[in-house]
Amino acid sequence: MFYNHNIDPNSDEYYDVATYMKVKTVSIRTEEGETTEMSTAYADYKDVSGILFAHSMVISVGEAGFSGTVTSIEVNGKIDLKEFK
Repeated sequence: MFYNHNIDPNSDEYYDVATYMKVKTVSIRTEEGETTEMSTAYADYKDVSGILFAHSMVISVGEAGFSGTVTSIEVNGKIDLKEFK
């Protein structure tokens, strides 16, 4: 069972009531008279430094669909400040 949390009039977030993890975001956008539905499904949550992160995502924008798998996450990793110059 899922809980629907409405964060704005054009977007809904769905959470698993057993795990409290976000399972899907759906939004409707209208630009230049054309309405498009965008959704992202989240799955395969894994613990990374004490925080659960989704490692699998499926993104749909209109007729297009994409899927991705996260291979690594680093929490509070060192950043070379030279990258920002």
